[in-house]
Amino acid sequence: QMFVTDYMKLDVATKDPDYTGYIKNHNGQVSGRACMSESDCNNIKAQKANICMSLVEGQSCYCTTDACNGIDKLSILIPLISLLIFLCLTLLSILPFISSLLCLNNSTVSNSIYSNGMLIKETAAKYDLGVVDCGANLNRSVAFKTMDIAFFNTLDTAKDNSMFAKLIRGNNGKVAGRCCMSEADATKIQAIAAETCTGYMSTSCSCTTDQCTGGSSMSLSLIGFLAI
Repeated sequence: QMFVTDYMKLDVATKDPDYTGYIKNHNGQVSGRACMSESDCNNIKAQKANICMSLVEGQSCYCTTDACNGIDKLSILIPLISLLIFLCLTLLSILPFISSLLCLNNSTVSNSIYSNGMLIKETAAKYDLGVVDCGANLNRSVAFKTMDIAFFNTLDTAKDNSMFAKLIRGNNGKVAGRCCMSEADATKIQAIAAETCTGYMSTSCSCTTDQCTGGSSMSLSLIGFLAI
């Protein structure tokens, strides 16, 4: 223990104002643990030791290692390592979404109902599924012109287990729209390769970036997630 007035004369009182702020306004005595200069240790007549975990009554002690007054570096490092592992696992879990192509999926589907070879009813439906992760096998974002659904069903994209494909392949009519396709699909429908397919196209168009059919919104949300 020492008087607060004596403590205020030490280097620690000026070099560690946050710690000192809890002490300086008191009028009495203070004891405890703090970082001090060698001069401070001499002034308070502290004894040098390998460890200061238990003090002899009335005696001050100083040491020069992290563990000597109860600080264990591992106790600090382990939570940091755990946090880094968690962040790495989180990044790995969303990596497929970052690396896969993102594509705007929408379609206009006409369904024709025949009886005895005669068209008796024709309906049309529009589906908008928003931005979709294409996955590894469908590496083209395509805006395709009207085609027979029978022909659509021969494409790789129709064999995919996506909601987009399910909404189309059971119909009997025609379909046009935007979706994820394979490179083979793009070749099969004679889609031209372009930087962007967002404008009106008189022919089918394929591209390989998230923005080319309007799929950039999810990219931005993922960037925001990583920033958080």
